[in-house]
Amino acid sequence: MNELIQEIMLNINKKDTLWSNIDHAYCLKARILREMGKVKESQEIITFVNKYRHPELYINGVEWFTKTIDVNIQSNLDANSKARARSWRLLKLEEAIAHREAGKYPISSDILDKTIDELKEILSAEK
Repeated sequence: MNELIQEIMLNINKKDTLWSNIDHAYCLKARILREMGKVKESQEIITFVNKYRHPELYINGVEWFTKTIDVNIQSNLDANSKARARSWRLLKLEEAIAHREAGKYPISSDILDKTIDELKEILSAEK
């Protein structure tokens, strides 16, 4: 499996959706394992994921994560599009988990954890 991931990385751009989906799935798995107390297994996944990340570029996405997504959520709510607002919230949750688990993001883990908790609460209350 690792050979497949390495082959994908050789053939696609880091920002490609395919790699983001793989990266985020690994980070979500790492979070679940960490929350289950399987810290070693979680850390092994994060070590693997971080081989393909470029923390020096994280600063470029902070405004998108902290402002643009929220603007998109609000504009969809203003347009009475709860489904699209939910999609943006799910994306923000996915990004927050990926950044929290992989580390080295310019936003603290405490703030990311707070964001994750807030989004989980909002999303679980939706009908």
